[in-house]
Amino acid sequence: MAPIRVLIADDHPLVREALTRALSVFEDIHVVAMAVDGVEAVERSVEFRPDVVLMDIDMPRVDGIEATKRLADRLPGVAVVGMTGMRDEAMVQRMAEAGADHVVNKASPTSEICSAVRLAGRLSEDPGDRLTDREREILRAIALGHTSKEIGINLGISPRTVDRHRANMMQKLRLRGIASLTEWAVRRGVLSEETS
Repeated sequence: MAPIRVLIADDHPLVREALTRALSVFEDIHVVAMAVDGVEAVERSVEFRPDVVLMDIDMPRVDGIEATKRLADRLPGVAVVGMTGMRDEAMVQRMAEAGADHVVNKASPTSEICSAVRLAGRLSEDPGDRLTDREREILRAIALGHTSKEIGINLGISPRTVDRHRANMMQKLRLRGIASLTEWAVRRGVLSEETS
């Protein structure tokens, strides 16, 4: 199994370096990039495509909460583990609402941070693998611009069934709207897949 690819986002260089050293001893975790604030965390995530982002909540320019929201929109398959130096329950709640899978204290033992990364890494496995063959078939048709009615006629199912499949796909892929579903399909090469 491939190692979990991690991006560390924290505005303190010593924290970034310490976490990188601490996580590097685990064979199943590989730190692929670092970021100094929320803006850079999103940019580098787009560039490096980590499985998990270890995201400090309190950072300059854009904080970890807003960066997590932006990541959820741009890279829905990336898991986020929030990090905080203090245990502010309201901030932890806001981080969870933004889309963080876990929140850990920076002072936690390395084993605890590693466990959160591993757990989040399992959650971030390719969401495309969760799509059924029928869903992929419908996704391809949606991306080609077909309506639910047209897809239903071509596949011998009702437009409501097509809509149900579309809703399931958006939930599995953590996407909102046909445009983001189509964009995901294009990025992932679904249009060039062979149909049976």
